[in-house]
Formats: sequence, structure tokens, C-alpha cells
Amino acid sequence: MELAQICQVNPLELRHEKIDFFIAASGYQTRSTYLSGMGFASHAKKYMISFSEDDHSKLRYKHEADFTAMGFAAFKASPDKPEEVENLIQSICNLSYKKEVSLLVDYSCMPKLWFASILESITRNDFHAKKVTVFFSYTPKKFNKENQKNTIKYLGPMILSKDHVKNRKPIALVAGLDNSYKSTKELIHKLKPASITAFIPENKNDPEYTASVLQNNKELLRVIDKNHIIHYEALEPESINSMLTSRCLDLRLNHEVVIMPQGPKSFSLVSSLLSIRYPDIKLWEVITSGKPADPDNGAANGEPVVLKVTFCSEEEE
Repeated sequence: MELAQICQVNPLELRHEKIDFFIAASGYQTRSTYLSGMGFASHAKKYMISFSEDDHSKLRYKHEADFTAMGFAAFKASPDKPEEVENLIQSICNLSYKKEVSLLVDYSCMPKLWFASILESITRNDFHAKKVTVFFSYTPKKFNKENQKNTIKYLGPMILSKDHVKNRKPIALVAGLDNSYKSTKELIHKLKPASITAFIPENKNDPEYTASVLQNNKELLRVIDKNHIIHYEALEPESINSMLTSRCLDLRLNHEVVIMPQGPKSFSLVSSLLSIRYPDIKLWEVITSGKPADPDNGAANGEPVVLKVTFCSEEEE
């Protein structure tokens, strides 16, 4: 299937949509059940993807129990194994025989690899439907100043089958910045890009977050051309899509573009969508390990942000 349209919608519009499948991730963060608790998609077939991890086990069990009480079927997956999520999409593909199918995906607590794999799977799988609409919902979280000392566990292509660098052109790195400057520095050292563009997240509900990102990345920002520093509103994914697409399409004329989608997940989702439309644009990620985060670093802070993404079969275009 081909990606046909992207637009941001008011979350209240979900009350009027006929949702066939609802996929959510259950973790230890309290926002993991926020969207499902709003009562959307009451007639949908519901799947809860839970992490095969043991930290904060009491909170994980509580949230899984809450999802189960709301009618979600449990589906276990590892954060670093996209094939498990791909199997879920394949089973949904096999279940549906309608001409049009709608999914609601709450990616608030999903690892980037999971929702990137959902997108990849939708484009590759042979749906009976001629049109697939996915409402990607993200619940912002409250910023926590707690500094975490994490060790880099993996640094490289996000999806191994498509994101390896070919080195046919100079590399242009598009870095979505967050508070993990060490990770960004390591990736720059590994890729040795000829050009760096930095995307700085802002959040009108949480200005402290932007100040923290600027402070933690001041060493990098001092050496980047000001024309290559772009501020974006994390709660406006349609605007992010416009800015990121424009910049990457300019860069790809003379460079091999690699996006590092750190920061708010809205930026990561848009990066994955861009890579679907332009497969020569690569996604690289940094996975860290360390002390489990404070459970309070994950409380909902504002209403869900919903991006409507439409896919059509090639003959329908």
C-alpha cells in the first residue's frame, strides 16, 4: 500500500469514527492507559502490546489489568524485536475483509521501532482493503528534570533491512534533539556527517523541556550554522511533517540523509512516515540501558495529539 495523506485531527473526532482495531502499548508510565480510558473505539477489536521486561513490575501488572478490564487482548513483545509487532499487523490483515479499514494506534509508550514496524508492515502486507486509515495518537508526558546516567546499548540503523547507509554521497544528519547529548555525540562520531541539521522541540504546555534541551546540547548548537537549527512545536505533527519534509528533500539532492529521531515521539512518528515515502532517507536510533526511569516521568500532560494517516492500494490512487 502507498501512503496517500497525512493530517492532524482533533482527538474528539475519534468519537465519530468507526474504528475497527485499537492497538495500545502498556508500560509502567501512567499515561499508557490515558487514551483508552477516554472511551474511544468502543466497538473495535482491541490489542494491548505489553513489554517483555521486569522493571516496575507492579505498575506494569496494574496497567495490563486495566487494559484487560477494558476489553484488550494481551500481546507480548520485546522492545528490540520488530517481527513480533509485524506478526500482530499480519493477523489484523488476515482478520479484515472490508474495503476500508480503520485503526487507532496509541504510540505514547511504544518504542520507536514498534511504530516504525507498524508502518512498514502496513505498506508491505496484502490487506483485502483498498484503503487503510490509521489514527496515531500521542499523549504528551510531564517533563521530569531527573538526570539519568544511561549506557549506549545500540547505535545504528532502526530497521536493518532498509536503513543501512550506502555511502554513495556525503551524509547529512538530521538530528531530533533531546536531553541525551552523549548519544547524539556518539552518533555524530560514528557517521561523520558532512552536514548537521538540528531540530529543537518546543512544547507550549511544558516550556521547561525546551530550556533543558537547549542547555544540554549547547556544545553542539554552538558549532551548527544557525540556518540549520530549526524549532518545532511537538504538539503539531502536521507542521513537523511540513518542516521536516522540506528540509530533507532539499538535503537529499546532494546528500545521503540520515534522521536521528530523538525527542518527543511526534517527531519520531513523522520521521518514520517520511522514510516510508522516501526510502532513501534512513532512520538511525540510539538505544540506552540504565536505571529504570521514575514512574512519575510519564504522567499525562495535556490532551492526546492525533495524526490521521491514510494508505491506499496502488490501483486506487
